Amino acid sequence: MRITSGQCSGIPIMAPKGNATRPTTDKVRQSLFNILRHADYFDGFDSAQVLDSYCGTGALGLEALSNGAEFCYFCDKSKDALKFTQTNVEKCNMENRARILRHDSTKAFDWGRREFDLVFLDPPYGRNFGQATMENLLASEVLNGGSLIILEHEIKRPDIIPPEFKVVDERDYGQTRMSFVMLK
Repeated sequence: MRITSGQCSGIPIMAPKGNATRPTTDKVRQSLFNILRHADYFDGFDSAQVLDSYCGTGALGLEALSNGAEFCYFCDKSKDALKFTQTNVEKCNMENRARILRHDSTKAFDWGRREFDLVFLDPPYGRNFGQATMENLLASEVLNGGSLIILEHEIKRPDIIPPEFKVVDERDYGQTRMSFVMLK
């Protein structure tokens, strides 16, 4: 695995062995970031505030930072996953543009007066954690009218999108669906 675009392009990133973490593949990340660079529903990476929830290796948030995002919060409840995220943030020299938090994203969190422009949700498949996390983000008032959520979920058992949100785009990659979601 490696960062596929931007200033950190080509830097290898570490991932744990086994299936406790399911990192987004290089090919899917490259496609995702090509879509984001050309999407009329996304304002771009410059100065973007990013949340990489269920971050695993941190690959999605690092890809955003590599493409010009200003800051990224990396959240996961797994201590092991966060060790890999920390290592990968350091390999990309992004420590001053990142904060790593151990947090269960299905639970409420006080983000203060922060708003996220881009949110990556890559929860375990088939449990509707995406729905719970989107509801928490909405209740926490960290989304604005231009916030874009990218929910990675299984095609066969997709997460439920809460009624306050609309799907603006969807892309399928094998058994994985990327839903691009915004507030209505």
